[in-house]
Amino acid sequence: MPTLMTPMDPHADPLRAADQVALHWLGDSGEAELYTFDGLEDQVRRAAAVFRAAGVGEGDAVLVFLPAMPEAVIATLACERLRARVVIGSEAEDGAVTQSTVAGPGATAALRELIRVERPQVVVTADAVLLNGRLQSPKAAVDRALRGTGTDGTVGSVLVVQRNAYPVGWTPGRDRWWHQALAGSVSRRFRTPMASVTSSSSKSR
Repeated sequence: MPTLMTPMDPHADPLRAADQVALHWLGDSGEAELYTFDGLEDQVRRAAAVFRAAGVGEGDAVLVFLPAMPEAVIATLACERLRARVVIGSEAEDGAVTQSTVAGPGATAALRELIRVERPQVVVTADAVLLNGRLQSPKAAVDRALRGTGTDGTVGSVLVVQRNAYPVGWTPGRDRWWHQALAGSVSRRFRTPMASVTSSSSKSR
């Protein structure tokens, strides 16, 4: 199971050292990521800007369909910044949408119902994640939930975290890579974004 040390709000304590580690993540495949408070806040600001550009405002919903990973924390803090509602959904092997882990090919109907009820404007998911020794695709689950049900019209943007270079379906105009979207957004506070984010993962961003 991935290990995630959940941070406190990175802008809550102005006296906290900017280069102090705020978030430490260990993945199933051995990759590790460290985020300093400056690095984390930069990512939160960028994510909030991307959400805002997608039409997310106070009270609007963002569905985070991810296991425990840094992007889930970043998306959640970005929602808090916008006073938006974060809806945390993930797949379980018993076919229910839970708040635990993405761990099975089922749960399409439950995820579809979650989208119908919550009507998120943005969904944050991943191409594929390694869990319990198996590579699984949250993006494929999102696509199955949206396909042919009428719920796809309620989701304006699907942001996909690239973790394993896994081939996924793509809907032009709706689907965007998370790292590209954040790279194109403006962080108003930091001149050198990502400088304080380090990773031992071999994936390219």
